[in-house]
Amino acid sequence: MQDEDFPEDEQIYTIVDIDGFCVEIRRIIAEELGYSNKNKKILKNTLDNFVTINQVEKLVLEYCLGYNEDEDEIYIDSESYEEICHNISTVMYGSALSKLAADGIIESAWDSEINDMVFWLPDN
Repeated sequence: MQDEDFPEDEQIYTIVDIDGFCVEIRRIIAEELGYSNKNKKILKNTLDNFVTINQVEKLVLEYCLGYNEDEDEIYIDSESYEEICHNISTVMYGSALSKLAADGIIESAWDSEINDMVFWLPDN
């Protein structure tokens, strides 16, 4: 991509280590959602159950401004960064809710009126 491909008034950031970026952004979002663990191996294994690094990378590539395959560089601005973070947190929330429902901790069903899943605590 050339500089003229980007808006002049927007600060553009270049990601040169996609793996490192994905690991860090996933960790930061998990902490913002209230999850943290000092043991890095347990944290990684737990986060892999909610959103894998591969899934994060796909979201980064989907919502970035552009990708230079020759230089292996990804370009983002503040708006695309926010979109990436929002989508990663949405996947994490969805995975957590699905796990809680699968474990019987919460109930879930499809609500055709609102065209979305609904969740609630069981009566017992």
